[in-house]
Amino acid sequence: MKPEVKEYQKNYLKKWKETNKDKIRGYQIKSFNKHRVKNYANSRQWAKNLWNEYLDHYGKLCACCGEQEIRFLTIEHLNGDGHLHRKQIKCRSKAMQILDIKRRGWPSEYTVLCFNCNCAKDKNGDICPHEDARKRVFNVIAA
Repeated sequence: MKPEVKEYQKNYLKKWKETNKDKIRGYQIKSFNKHRVKNYANSRQWAKNLWNEYLDHYGKLCACCGEQEIRFLTIEHLNGDGHLHRKQIKCRSKAMQILDIKRRGWPSEYTVLCFNCNCAKDKNGDICPHEDARKRVFNVIAA
């Protein structure tokens, strides 16, 4: 195909898209609604697979208390900068956070905690009650 024909087609398509935005949006909405259930199921499965990949890398139990129930496990930002991470990637979903972590090569500043330990660390100045209990037991044994 001649370069001038390619250029003409490119300009024509660009102009058509600019003048038919409503029509294009209508096609997009129609397609989305037609495939909504299938797309939702696919995205849920993708997120679940991503979460399993995260757990395969960082471990399938809480690093603090040893909880193994996957539904209780969460992402732990060891530097306490989870809010900054979510702000940086401009998305709050767990899947997007994990995707970002995966793209960065599974850095060591993340681990797995159960929801209780994660919340307790947040409320108690980065110290989980399990850690306090272990220290008390160790101090009793050492004394």
